Amino acid sequence: MYCYVLAIIGVWLLFHSVGDRWWFATLLLYGPRWVYLAPAGLLVPATIVLQPARTLIPLGLCSCLALFSLMGMNLPWRSWGGASESDLCVLSYNLHRCRVDQRRFSELLEEQQPDVIAFQEYAGYRRHEWWQPDETWYSARRGELMVVSRFPIKRVEISFSRWPPDQRPFLNAMYCVLETPQGELGFCNLHIDTPRRALGAVLDRERIIKFENAGYADYRLKCRQLESKELRQWLSSFPGPKLIAGDFNMPTDSLIYRDDWNAFRNSFGWAGWGLGFTKQTVIRQHEYGLRIDHVLTDDHSTPLKCWVGPDLGSDHLPLFAEIARRD
Repeated sequence: MYCYVLAIIGVWLLFHSVGDRWWFATLLLYGPRWVYLAPAGLLVPATIVLQPARTLIPLGLCSCLALFSLMGMNLPWRSWGGASESDLCVLSYNLHRCRVDQRRFSELLEEQQPDVIAFQEYAGYRRHEWWQPDETWYSARRGELMVVSRFPIKRVEISFSRWPPDQRPFLNAMYCVLETPQGELGFCNLHIDTPRRALGAVLDRERIIKFENAGYADYRLKCRQLESKELRQWLSSFPGPKLIAGDFNMPTDSLIYRDDWNAFRNSFGWAGWGLGFTKQTVIRQHEYGLRIDHVLTDDHSTPLKCWVGPDLGSDHLPLFAEIARRD
């Protein structure tokens, strides 16, 4: 039992000290989180039968740490007793190159009625056959990023990542100025580089770990850190209220996220219930989830409600957030 407690504390320390900086901690960060809580299912009844009742206290505290901090279980206590009327509904959705059922997506739009949509990976041959906004929407598309809005889009700016510097820059964000009834609103749709390239360098089906590639893996993680920092600085150059939505490719306990994005309000962290997994990963027919898609607000807006939609075919799930403007 005490070995389990020490292991959970050790994983938590790794996440918060070198998660998304060191390849091994990052491997744990992006792996299945349920493995950290599963042993408690056996240890709790065994402890009740074989150990003094007081030993349940550290085990219970450790299980709560695994559930709330490592797995990401959320209770929206910060939104309780706040504003009740929403000014706009935001949808962020990575389409996985338009591998989404068009009919079911249209039904979801009709049901949820979002005001602003941020699409990532709007690409591939299927986009020509996929859902197209009608005359009731305004839209802007740059590369694989697309913003669809009920409000007029007045201006569009784009950002390119230069990391790694030895490859062609790729589009990682588009910033739109929306003309809403409450005034102009900056809306950023972003897609930060995946950690898969770093972790793929050290993982091997036969050898499991290729330690000789550890240096390259840490280098790719450093590139992600620099990309995120530059993107955050680019966003700071735009005045006025803003919302940020997209595929961050990082959970909220990533060091990169905490360094660059913690100043914003995470809609699910403020107003979502449960685990809120938005990315579905399958390894050898075993599926697990992580919350790496986010909708963020600044001090001019407050998240009222946030939830994850159904599986429509992409490896990501649609993320909805209802927002109240404060000015």
